[in-house]
Amino acid sequence: MTEDEEIVQAFLEESGENLDQLDRDLIDLEASPSDPELLAQVFRTIHTIKGTCGFLGFHRLEALTHVGEDLLGALRSGDLVLDRPITTSLLGLIDAVRAALGRIEATGDEGDDDHAPVRADLARHLPDRADAPAPTGPTPPTTGPVPPAAGPTDAPTPTVEAGPPAIGRPAGGVSETEGPAVEASVRVDVGVLDKLLDLVGELVLAQGRIGEVAGTEEDGPLALPYRELRLLTGELQDGVMKARLQPVGTVIGRLRRIARDLATSLDKQVHVELEGEGVGVDKAVNEALRDPLLHLVRNAVDHGIEPPAERVAAGKPPEGQLRIRAHHEGGRVQVEISDDGRGIDAAALVRRSVATGLLSADEADLLTRAEELELMFHPGLSTKDQVTSVSGRGVGMDVVRSSLEKVGGSVDAWSEVGKGSVFRINVPLTLAILPALLIWCGGRRYALPQVDVHEIVHLDAGEVGHGVDDVGGARVHRLRGRLLPLVGLAERLDVVPATGDGGLTIVVVARDGRRFGLVVDAVGDTTEAVAKPFPQVIRSIAAFSGVVILGDGTPAVILDVAGLAAAAGVENGRDEAGDLMTRRATAVAATDAGSLVLASGRDGARLAFRLDAVQRLEQFPSTDIQRLGAREVVDYRGTILPLVRVSDLLGSGGRSAGADDRGTVHAVVCDSSVGPVGLIVDGIEDVVPEPLAPPQPASRRGVSACVVLDDRVIELVDVEVLVGDAHLERTA
Repeated sequence: MTEDEEIVQAFLEESGENLDQLDRDLIDLEASPSDPELLAQVFRTIHTIKGTCGFLGFHRLEALTHVGEDLLGALRSGDLVLDRPITTSLLGLIDAVRAALGRIEATGDEGDDDHAPVRADLARHLPDRADAPAPTGPTPPTTGPVPPAAGPTDAPTPTVEAGPPAIGRPAGGVSETEGPAVEASVRVDVGVLDKLLDLVGELVLAQGRIGEVAGTEEDGPLALPYRELRLLTGELQDGVMKARLQPVGTVIGRLRRIARDLATSLDKQVHVELEGEGVGVDKAVNEALRDPLLHLVRNAVDHGIEPPAERVAAGKPPEGQLRIRAHHEGGRVQVEISDDGRGIDAAALVRRSVATGLLSADEADLLTRAEELELMFHPGLSTKDQVTSVSGRGVGMDVVRSSLEKVGGSVDAWSEVGKGSVFRINVPLTLAILPALLIWCGGRRYALPQVDVHEIVHLDAGEVGHGVDDVGGARVHRLRGRLLPLVGLAERLDVVPATGDGGLTIVVVARDGRRFGLVVDAVGDTTEAVAKPFPQVIRSIAAFSGVVILGDGTPAVILDVAGLAAAAGVENGRDEAGDLMTRRATAVAATDAGSLVLASGRDGARLAFRLDAVQRLEQFPSTDIQRLGAREVVDYRGTILPLVRVSDLLGSGGRSAGADDRGTVHAVVCDSSVGPVGLIVDGIEDVVPEPLAPPQPASRRGVSACVVLDDRVIELVDVEVLVGDAHLERTA
């Protein structure tokens, strides 16, 4: 590459970054048009691009930016006040400059486009002053610094054209009163960083092989050098990874412009709030976030946020709120997109699913609220009746999920009609080096991402007998008083597990609210290994997400915790086996009408409900509870479900059953003479066979009988008595 070509390349890179910043600055300036510093910053950036274009001989582009500079000068002098049409024209200027730079990068020439429509659109805003001098066109470029910003009442300061941008120096120059800028950064080709990362990966492998030799001789001649090598390799790895990190703001920062343009085209008002733009993420992950975030933001503006008149009629401010927040959590990056719009109509998703044959009516009736929202991720499903240039074809949400899953990420959603929606994206910080726990199953080694591993539990043969229960064919383990669904890895992978002494080794894992115990043959060491994605042809295997190369040079498949959870029926947002118990209870009810659903009350009592009277076991936010006269109700599957707090009516004198520490209310939905009713309890514990011993007389009103289970007294709740005492009437 010649020196001239290097200068042009540096100009293109600097200008691309400047245009991205201009997008963000103009959106900020539209919200605060009287901010003199922000206006001066926008002016300086356009001025720099214009001066460099002239220096490099791109005179058509120079003429285009010159008109933009005139318009910004009129704004700085107070002759104009920035409004939405002017902002739209300036954003159009940025788009035209970006397109011209693309042509220069592709062909080396700016072409013969004189940008007349864009220049005319900019010029129409300029004040028509009889005493104004005739435009002189671009001035011959000279090199020199860009002057400091004008104050709020200053007229534009005479300027000298800027020369070509210096590599690693922010565009805009330095004021004459400041000393020379100290270069705090340097541009490095991405290919160089990728090669450096590959070499670090090979170094990690070499370190692992040396560690296997050195580990056999704790006081041998290799012990100390190996410890030093491990320390230095770790520091080098951290340094290279930091060099590859980009602020996530390079992606989410562009979303404000996209949301603004789309809102303008739809005659909507949207305020976009960004948080966490400085959060660092690996370049590859940042690129993987781009399309999913774009689609979610477009959906929020098009589907979610209502037109101003509709918002005012609903008691909302005319301007919708769209918030994009990024932060680090547990070695991963979380990005949350929320809006205060109309929300997602889960019932409409169900109706459309039934209408298209995706679900039968009976299957639809069994869906939980979370499962109803999950339907939006099914390919081809859309609730919009009209197809537009933005949405309505039923494509997009499934692509959002699949795109994220390819990089080990995930997305989940929450929404409430009339209040808005929240989408949470979870992606790894990097895709290159993976801290992992090695496990054994069926004679093979596998890798579990360490960020998904919570703890390791081993049960000997004696503990398995009373510590693991079978609920309708699903194994669960009570871990510190909470039910933990168990998933056998050998069963999922269809391999023969190793024979042992009858004990169980359980790795407790969690991802996106799915918490379960993975039953494995044995647990090995933790390691940091080079992670490689699978070839495209086998990426669809739900249980696997890639492969790591271990220290001895052998590969190990990376297990996908989310994929294993979904395949095993461990539902999103349930970490107490609640949904699993509901599914299994349905199966038990078909064959064993003598089963009981165990629950707990606030007074410490153990309660039970006959399974043949139970419709579902539910959890929902306490904020969903509403009052209808003297009754508490909840919007449940399209109907109004009356609620009864069991502890209150049993007259125990204890605190009323309410929400747990996560704000979740537990309810047993039962049939009754007045229709379905939700009986609120402190917690739902298990589904068990009814004891063979005869029941004992009731201990208090609201209890039909008492039974003994595991040396503890269980009270059988009399649903009809509680319904009568609550003065409930049959709902229409």
